[in-house]
Amino acid sequence: MSILGINTVADPVNRLSVKADAELLTHDDVTPGSGNARKIINRADTTSTASVVFQTGFTGSAEFGLAGDDNFRLKVSADGSEFNDAIIVSTSSGNVAIGTPDLTAKLTVAGDNITDSTLPDFLLLKENFAGFQTFEVYGDVSWHAPFFQFRRARG
Repeated sequence: MSILGINTVADPVNRLSVKADAELLTHDDVTPGSGNARKIINRADTTSTASVVFQTGFTGSAEFGLAGDDNFRLKVSADGSEFNDAIIVSTSSGNVAIGTPDLTAKLTVAGDNITDSTLPDFLLLKENFAGFQTFEVYGDVSWHAPFFQFRRARG
């Protein structure tokens, strides 16, 4: 069997098509299996894509996987055609980049909230017994220097 459609029609591109409210893949407890359950997506080479896409009305809004290189990416899209990297993880070093493709540090976070300078580019909240501790970074593009604000909310 080269094409299978369950409750829908499969086609040469979507050779396995399932139309259902839920799908279940479970571990093998009969043969006996290992007890593990893994979904493996194998791509042809590093320039190809191995990913999972989340859609509404067949328009992509989010995607995660390997897309065009060996780095793991979480991408988002407002229109389904142009995707922006939200998070990139280097598969060689484990370094993480948020808002930037720069993977030189263990964690790189970049923001540029130029539409509203009263909002932080980076906001870190830490909850503890006395409330929240907040670390905010505001960037001023005219000065090219960040403004750091530390505050502790009580209550």
